[in-house]
Amino acid sequence: MIVSCKSSTLCGMSLFVVMAAARSSSQQRNTGLSAGHEVVLAEAKLAPPRMRSQIERPRVTRALDAGAPALTLVAAPAGYGKTTAVRAWCARRKVLVAWVTLDASDNDPARLWRYVITAVDRVHQGLVWAALVRLDVPGASIESAIDELMNSVAGLGQDLVIVLDDLHRVTDSGCLASIDYGLEGLPSNARAVLLTRVDPALRLARPLRSSHRGHRRRHGGRRPTPEQHKP
Repeated sequence: MIVSCKSSTLCGMSLFVVMAAARSSSQQRNTGLSAGHEVVLAEAKLAPPRMRSQIERPRVTRALDAGAPALTLVAAPAGYGKTTAVRAWCARRKVLVAWVTLDASDNDPARLWRYVITAVDRVHQGLVWAALVRLDVPGASIESAIDELMNSVAGLGQDLVIVLDDLHRVTDSGCLASIDYGLEGLPSNARAVLLTRVDPALRLARPLRSSHRGHRRRHGGRRPTPEQHKP
C-alpha cells in the first residue's frame, strides 16, 4: 500500500521516493548458496561496484536520506551516475548493504531471488538459510521463499539496504510480480533501492508515475534550476 510519495529531479536524474507500508573479483564466478545443491553465481554481481569517483553529490544524498522510505527508485539514462551516486550514499550509511547487479539472465524468479538471498547472506552469514531451503523445495512458490527472507531480515536487529542495480534488464512479468511482492513485505528495518534506465513495470511504481508525470523532467529537456534540484 502506498502511503505517500514525492519526487525530485537531480542533475538530469529523475529520482522518485515511495513511502511504502509495506569475495570479489569481477572476473571470477563462485559457488552460490544452496540448501540442496551447488549453484554457480557470478561473484561480481554480488558486490557493490568499486568507487570510481569521489565527487560529492549532496543533493542526491539528501534525497536518499529524506524520511524513512521503504522504496527508493532512481531512474535515469545510462551515464547519469545512478550507480555511483547510490554507491557513495551506501558508503556513508551506518547500515548493512546487500547489492545485486542484475542482467538478462535474471529473468527467472528463482534465479533472481537466489541472488538477493545470497547477497543478504553475505552481510550476515546464515541469516537466510530458511529462505534458501524454501527456494529449493520442489513445487514451492517463490512467494514462500520471499516470506522466509523477509522474516529473517525482520529478525536481524539492524537496518538493511537491498540494492537492485540495472533493474531495466529484468522484463519477465513473473519476476517483476515477485519483486512487487517482496517490496510489499519489506520489514520496518529494511529498504530497497532500485536503479534503472527506464520505468519498471512494478505495481508500487504506477501510482508514483501517474501522480508525478507532470513534474518529471526527462533527458533532453533543459537543465533544472538550482531550486528544482532540491529534494
